[in-house]
Amino acid sequence: MNALKMQDKEIRRILIEYLGIKHKEYRIYQEKSIGSSICDLMLVTDKLTGFEIKSDQDNYERLPRQVAAYNQFFDEIYIVVGVSHAQTVQKKIPDEWGILVVESCNVEVIRQAKANTAVDRGKQLSILWKIELKNLLMKNHLPLYAQKEKEFLCDKINEAVAPSLLGTQIAEELMARDYSVFDAEDFTIKSSDEMRERISEAFFPTAEMVDRLSEEDLTSFTLDKWMAIYKKAVERRALKEELFENAEQEFCRKQRVLHKIPYTDIVVSLGVPWVSADIISDFAIEVLKVPQRYYFKYDFHTQRSYRDKKIPIVQHEKITGYWHVEKYYDIASPELVSIYGTQRFNAMRILESTLNLRQIKIHDGTKYDEMETIAALEKQKVMQNAFKKWVWKDEKRRFEIEEAYNALFGEYEVTEYDGSEIVFAGMNPDIPLFDYQKNAVQKIISTPNTLLSFDVGAGKTYIMIAAAMEMRKSGLSRKNMFVVPNNIVGQWERMFEELYPG
Repeated sequence: MNALKMQDKEIRRILIEYLGIKHKEYRIYQEKSIGSSICDLMLVTDKLTGFEIKSDQDNYERLPRQVAAYNQFFDEIYIVVGVSHAQTVQKKIPDEWGILVVESCNVEVIRQAKANTAVDRGKQLSILWKIELKNLLMKNHLPLYAQKEKEFLCDKINEAVAPSLLGTQIAEELMARDYSVFDAEDFTIKSSDEMRERISEAFFPTAEMVDRLSEEDLTSFTLDKWMAIYKKAVERRALKEELFENAEQEFCRKQRVLHKIPYTDIVVSLGVPWVSADIISDFAIEVLKVPQRYYFKYDFHTQRSYRDKKIPIVQHEKITGYWHVEKYYDIASPELVSIYGTQRFNAMRILESTLNLRQIKIHDGTKYDEMETIAALEKQKVMQNAFKKWVWKDEKRRFEIEEAYNALFGEYEVTEYDGSEIVFAGMNPDIPLFDYQKNAVQKIISTPNTLLSFDVGAGKTYIMIAAAMEMRKSGLSRKNMFVVPNNIVGQWERMFEELYPG
């Protein structure tokens, strides 16, 4: 596949063109609010189809919340990704979701979407205007409930109309929506339009204003009402902007690529090799409040001193792995001798001991001082917790740590084993193995040595017995030996005969 990184804007353009060719009658809404989330693209035909776009710069951090929202609102759902997500996306979404991969000018259908049985017609009704809900009341010969609130109308329609019919009627209303009723610009893309790019990421909150106005009686509209509507529209737009985090713009601006292992999967603590001495120095300056000091040089021509290089606060010797820390004995700030350290053992001494994985022990002369040691160990815990909270707050630090960690471990991947195809000849049919047990058997067969790191009671004994029998059957081994404590030899014999009666 082409290594070209696909951005959200390009994926969106190609997707819209693809949908325009595929469907004869359609209407496309972009950035549509659906409960607590935002749908990137909503296609209206005889049903509602939601499209979640993940560009090559995006990650899956918000996907679980998005999956929950999409499942409530749409009859069919697709996730649309760039090439970098093509291999991983299947594991991140429900089996009913379809998958489209966009590369260059091509759209590849990896998996067709199935009908979403969890769709909530009540949720779909909530995206209709009040005037459209009244149309549905008339279509279904229901009382008009002219003075009732929108939520009440949604409940009545949802109770009275069959779900399959209601889904079609909701799609019809969205297909026929007329923004000119409120003298507003129509940002949707219709089959009657020329194919064009309509990205509505940063306009005045027109859509939010229209949604609010559609629920009001315009015959008695006052300035106070207008201001209230405007305020609510701005608030709704602010929420929309908060939820719609444009990762593409951020990464393009920073000119950075996504790492294979994101920072959310990386564990940090003081002293790990993937956190640099510069980051530890910044922590000392920002959190421990130590001052940055400098070397000075003397200029004989001007007979003046001037500031030269920084004096390193923290240094790391890569060959020995030792961390050197400036102790700052001359500073008695609250951070150094109270919050993160003690009078006897200040925060910088604790920092150096922690970085070098050295046990803190304080002595009064030759005598071990237990109370002072306990106090210093408590401050060490406080410092570790403060570091773990501080380190991820800055984007530059996150990227630097990701870079270092991926350089060390990015090439390593956990191999997954599938034992679903194994036919366990002679096994007791009343004792079926779970999928994870079958996979573990396949791992034992496929690797020279295996660790079964399962909890107590997970069925490791059955796994080992089944693996031994399969290895004998396939000729991988002629004799197998189990080394167990004497007191459970009888138990092993019984379990072996239970699993393989023959």
